[in-house]
Amino acid sequence: MKLKQNLGPVDGLIRALLGVGLFLLANLTVEGIRDGVLEVAAVILIFTAVLGYCPIYALLGFTTRKPERD
Repeated sequence: MKLKQNLGPVDGLIRALLGVGLFLLANLTVEGIRDGVLEVAAVILIFTAVLGYCPIYALLGFTTRKPERD
């Protein structure tokens, strides 16, 4: 099964930067359960940025990716 990318480059960059920021925040300042929650959120953001695919966008029929020209 091939995932159809639905994230544009700006959306992907913002997700990647937020993911890295959350990961750093979780590891440098926060402790306890919040640390784990932030790390999971960071991994999800980075993972979706790398794949260029967001399952929530797919469920809603939303995309930030420009259509490819033939």
